[in-house]
Amino acid sequence: MRKALFLVNPISGRGRHGLARARCIEAFNAGGLEVEVLEIPGPAEVARAVGEYGGADFEMLLAGGGDGTVREVAEVAAHLELPLGVIPLGTSNTVARELGLPLDPVAASRVTASGRERVIDLGDAGGAKFILCLGVGFDADVIRRVHIGRERGISMYTYAPATAGAYLGYGYPGIEVEVDGRAMPPGAFQVVVANAGSYAGYFKVAGRAEIDDGWLDVCLLYGGKWSLLRQALRALRGRPLLARPETHRGPGAVCLRAREVFIPGPPSAPVQIDGDMATGLPRTIRVLPGALRVIVPG
Repeated sequence: MRKALFLVNPISGRGRHGLARARCIEAFNAGGLEVEVLEIPGPAEVARAVGEYGGADFEMLLAGGGDGTVREVAEVAAHLELPLGVIPLGTSNTVARELGLPLDPVAASRVTASGRERVIDLGDAGGAKFILCLGVGFDADVIRRVHIGRERGISMYTYAPATAGAYLGYGYPGIEVEVDGRAMPPGAFQVVVANAGSYAGYFKVAGRAEIDDGWLDVCLLYGGKWSLLRQALRALRGRPLLARPETHRGPGAVCLRAREVFIPGPPSAPVQIDGDMATGLPRTIRVLPGALRVIVPG
């Protein structure tokens, strides 16, 4: 029987998913996958936890949690050259959606036990790997507000007051960006460097991005809070961002593809990576083609 290490974040999503975990283990075993469970003690603890693990050799790492947990386990799986299984126990579960996995954790466990491997890219932001995206600006301020003092699970409703607070209270400083060595027009208040097409579970900020195309898709938003509101309403209706020519001034979005993105500042601008807060700027972001194997429906 194949062996896997199941790394679980106990406060992912709404937390209290002990029963779902037990049913996931049952589904693994039925599919010929023997698992041992290891709870992640806290943020940025996956590498240490796996390194200190004293169990038998395993052939796969399984991430049970939200997108931040999946990102951390993926980084370790890529380093160990092991395939990654994703069990969605989080809030938006954007990685699972991007990979075409069931959002029901038990169904995703069955897929993990019987699915096929797919090779995907990773983004690298100064050593921190990501599957989905790196965001600088407004979205990172929302995430900062959600996670201040967090000790238990969260739901999508948790984001509503944080989004309103950021919309009214964020300073919208201009962000400096270089794309493949070329300076972008100044004044962007939000930058998203995407490795995948999905954003925050339901939106397509970088509509043409593919998780295995060897490119990063960069979106820069201009115009401040009223432009942000207009773009958000378009995204909620499933419409693409309202673009503007790169050489023009005024509100709108500039979207382009890149191999490398440099964001020098300002140092005060908040940064998020796959839905978790990260250290600040400057940051150099590169694409790592074919860096990770994941299990997807067969």
